[in-house]
Amino acid sequence: DDMEIGWPPFRQTIVNGHGNEAQVNRDLLCMAIALYDEDPVPYRYCAYRVLEELVPMRRFEYQSPRHNQGISYGPYRFGWDLHAAWLFRRMTGKPVFDDNIGEVYKFWLYMRLPIGQMLRDGDGFSDGQQVNLGLTPLLAYAYTRDPVIKGDFVRQGFRADPLMILLLNDPELPAQKSLDSLPLTLDFGPILGSMVARTGWNLGRNLADVVVEMKGGGYHFGNHQHADAGSFQIYYRGLQAVDLGQYRFYGTPYDTNFCKRSVAHSMMLVVDPDEKFGRATANDGGARFVQACPVSVEQVTNNPMFANGKKVSSSFGPSPQRPFFSYFSVDLKSAYSDKIQEFVRTFCFLNLGNEETPAALIILDQITAAKPEFQKYWQVNTLNPPEPTPDGVILRNSALGLSGKVSVRMLRPRPEEREVQILSGEATHNVFGQQFTPPSPEKPEGRGHRVLFSPKTARASDLFLTVLPISDAKAPELPVSLAETETTFALTLADRVVVLSKSSQFLKEPFQVQTPAGEESQLLLTGLAPGAWSIRTRDNRIRFNARVEAGKNTAFFVVPGGDYEVRPETIPGVPEYQAPPDLVPALAPSLNHRVLLNDQVLPTPPVRSADTHLLVPALAVFKALGIETEEAGGALRVRARGRSARFVAGSTTLELNGRRFQMPGPAVQEKGEWYLPDSVVAAVAGQELTRDQEGVGVTLAPSRIPGDDAILWIEANKESDLAALRAMLADIPGRREYWAAEGKDVHFDLVLARPVKLRGVGIRWHQGAARQARFALETSSDGVTWRKVFDGASSGKSADLETYTFDPHEAGYVRFRGFGNTQNGWNSIVHFRLLPAEP
Repeated sequence: DDMEIGWPPFRQTIVNGHGNEAQVNRDLLCMAIALYDEDPVPYRYCAYRVLEELVPMRRFEYQSPRHNQGISYGPYRFGWDLHAAWLFRRMTGKPVFDDNIGEVYKFWLYMRLPIGQMLRDGDGFSDGQQVNLGLTPLLAYAYTRDPVIKGDFVRQGFRADPLMILLLNDPELPAQKSLDSLPLTLDFGPILGSMVARTGWNLGRNLADVVVEMKGGGYHFGNHQHADAGSFQIYYRGLQAVDLGQYRFYGTPYDTNFCKRSVAHSMMLVVDPDEKFGRATANDGGARFVQACPVSVEQVTNNPMFANGKKVSSSFGPSPQRPFFSYFSVDLKSAYSDKIQEFVRTFCFLNLGNEETPAALIILDQITAAKPEFQKYWQVNTLNPPEPTPDGVILRNSALGLSGKVSVRMLRPRPEEREVQILSGEATHNVFGQQFTPPSPEKPEGRGHRVLFSPKTARASDLFLTVLPISDAKAPELPVSLAETETTFALTLADRVVVLSKSSQFLKEPFQVQTPAGEESQLLLTGLAPGAWSIRTRDNRIRFNARVEAGKNTAFFVVPGGDYEVRPETIPGVPEYQAPPDLVPALAPSLNHRVLLNDQVLPTPPVRSADTHLLVPALAVFKALGIETEEAGGALRVRARGRSARFVAGSTTLELNGRRFQMPGPAVQEKGEWYLPDSVVAAVAGQELTRDQEGVGVTLAPSRIPGDDAILWIEANKESDLAALRAMLADIPGRREYWAAEGKDVHFDLVLARPVKLRGVGIRWHQGAARQARFALETSSDGVTWRKVFDGASSGKSADLETYTFDPHEAGYVRFRGFGNTQNGWNSIVHFRLLPAEP
């Protein structure tokens, strides 16, 4: 009876909220099974709730292979569904859940990004963190026997309760870590309408992988699901178009008025000044605010409160495995209040198969408000300051050593017909006059930006047409041309021509379209009424028929340049167009085993893997940095930043300014190149080192270590990664990673390039506000005789930098000694810095 769900267990719904977690699906159900021979009543209660309430609802919901509670609460609660599914299957020998439960895990694969995170969805704690779905991938792969899901479990570190691994893991089932067997585009179906389109499945560094989510349609299931129907997200070399919400606590003013609301997402806002949004005090002009949870299929399908739009069309091809286009159109009227009389948003994602400009997204909005004075805002949110342009704005971001941009180019309304606002700083979280504060303002989402396009003239009906080319940060702008007829828009970009209906109705009448002369183009016709269609040139030399399917409403051709007539009829004796089976976009190669420097891939021999580190082709790196090198007698001498380093082939010893240090592995001389440990190359060159997710490639960037020129070397007495030690010296706002070593005899030494007068050190501790660290500080002038200058503990009350001062004096060496903390024996530091004495 102490459980939230009570006893008998009917106080909470079992299909959502806390009642959908461990209480019935594992704890009470296990108890009931164990007690059945003595008292069958508890089992009847639990079985009723699972079999009569949860199972039918999940059969309906999981027609869409995604979870309505998003990327954080979703996998957690799905794991509890799987507990119940496992218990009943082991007990009866038969599944009680529909087979579609086995498809749901695809959602968290398709939302996966090359940086090891996911696109955002719903309330979440995962901003900036690597994917870790806990026990759920083990439960899912064992239940479905899917080697791809097992591969994801291995990718996440094979971390789970050892007992559960013993019970569920099948060592005979191979783990397939590659995701290349999955199609690049997935339509998530009718219940949670959305589409994710990608250009590749690289999990790690690559040149051209783009991930785009297009959302809308289906139903709203409340709780942690957001008011985000019609929103979109774009990833390319970092998050570009984003969800700015930060979830920490349920129901706070920020959570209710910003995080869960439409204003935090890239979507359409229409402001009716009199509209109210439940418990929210602010009016953001967004979709209806639904937090109630439907408990039955009848309730969700019959109560208009839960309607979240209706998918109009979905199509991708011509290859379903690697499509050139992904088309998704949704009627969003029911997702909003009656302030909206008509609203259809159409997305068309183009995989351009080009490393410089790999993709483009087209968005067409046809919207009619109940009153002309209801102001419309076409909004896109981003993390970095947008750059205004005559056509719109440019969004920029960087990840894994490469930078990219998204050019938001609004073609309708024209520039003279619209206004553009860029909201930054506090204004980002100001909802039309009401100010809210994000829980973590120092993080990227807390420092994000909102861009709002709005028509200058008040009209009931407006049309927005926007093209978003996605390209390398230094790539020239992709030319885009627009041709307009009475019923159509025709966009020409790269080798594509895309035709869109100018109204929210399907095209049913003939129209003309022109493709560029002298070249072959992919011609995509969208918004076509189902049935027979045909295209022909004026001279009838090129003629094709096409059968347009209901629910897809597209026709695709590859044709030479010319003027084409498109008609809703069959040309007798003419074949239907069939794309060649090998007509697929090229996949961007992975950049594994490569070196990235200053946003460029170095044309070097591959990086090599060693036991605890990577071996970098050092001569190529030093040459690219303009660093002087000299080879003689099996040795390599490097002169950089006023210091001299000497390496000997086959030796793990590094001589630096006449002092000897140990490297994590020996230097290798082979075929005119020297391969040196990556962390050593970075330290000698004064660069910051980042290894990619799989640990098989490196990125070098200018060091962010304060006073780096004064630090000759750093090394620890316990086995410790030099890269982690140097990263600890860098002052990076919001950094979560930390150096750690366990034991009461741990120390590391900072060797200075020259004596420096010091007055203390600054340390930001891992979990500094939760525990006290015990430590001592020593200094030396020669590295032999040491002077203790501090012996004590941290405050245990601060996660910020704490300073520990001593009498100012010159030192050539600084030693940190760690003795564990008040909770365990670990010594864990986020940032360590020297504090020079005042001049």
